[in-house]
Parts: sequence; structure tokens; C-alpha cells
Amino acid sequence: MKTFNHEDFKLMPWKNGGGTTLELFCLRSPQDEILFRLSSADVKQEGPFSIFPNIERILFLISGNGFKLKFSDFDLTMSTPLTPITFAGEETIHCELIDGACTDFNIMTDRRFGTSELEIKNIKNEEKIVSDTQMLFVYLPREEKLHQLPLHEQYTHDGPEQLAYIVKLSSKHL
Repeated sequence: MKTFNHEDFKLMPWKNGGGTTLELFCLRSPQDEILFRLSSADVKQEGPFSIFPNIERILFLISGNGFKLKFSDFDLTMSTPLTPITFAGEETIHCELIDGACTDFNIMTDRRFGTSELEIKNIKNEEKIVSDTQMLFVYLPREEKLHQLPLHEQYTHDGPEQLAYIVKLSSKHL
């Protein structure tokens, strides 16, 4: 198991130049394209989402009043924290803030590389999480720690009950 702390995370500019994201983990191709990425962004202004061809995105609100996403054929309001949506990175989306800045969490997976699944749950002291996929991530936002587990490896939570974002990555390329 590998553990990453806040000092290991990278502040990266958005592809569209409209802000920054805190990159927690990223796998890139030899051509420097994103294959898989976990990140969190402070959304402080309205504007278009960056376009990411071949990327499946899972996004959820962490804090703030949220935002309205205007897709080409429908609108979606994201105002309830920890309620994920999935959409294609090719989608043309415009973001409108609802009464101020907010913070979101984003999982990006290149469809040609693999698939991702998300579970958001409270984990208790001494609770065990066993990886049943090629790569499993356990992110503890309160501690700002990310644990990366290969297949069959186990993470045992040591501490008070807290929220965890558990991400499963499956890929024939790992």
C-alpha cells in the first residue's frame, strides 16, 4: 500500500485556464494524456468545463451551495454534497455557480484505459477495506490522505469514524 499526503498533491491549472485543481493522483500515457486522475477543485467562477476526449468523469460537490451544469440538451443542478454524477468528458458544459464558490471532487478515467467506480461512506475505527480490483484508492478528506492498494491488499482504518471516498480502478493495462 502506498500513502500520499497533502504535500504529495499537486496544484494544477485547469485545461481551459479558468482555475486550478488539486491533483491527488494521476496516471498518464507516454504522450502525457490523462489515463486516470483523482482531483479536487475550488470552483470560484462560472464558465465552460474543459473538454477531455475519451474521458469518463465522475463529479460530486464537497462544499458550498453548488452549481448548475448546462449541458447541450439539459441542465443539472448540483447542490447536494456527496451526490455523484457521471458524464462524458467530450460534453460541452457551462457551469453557473449557485451563490458563491464551491469545492468539488473529480474522477477522470480514459475509457480506452479502464473503468472507475465510486463509493462514499463513513468508515469506522479498525474497519478493513480489501481491494477486489486492480487498483483501489481510499481518500480520507479530513486527514487529506490517499491510500493506494493493489489487488487483494488491505487497508485498516486506525482512528475515529470518518468519511471516505473509495475509488475502484479496473484496467487491462495495469
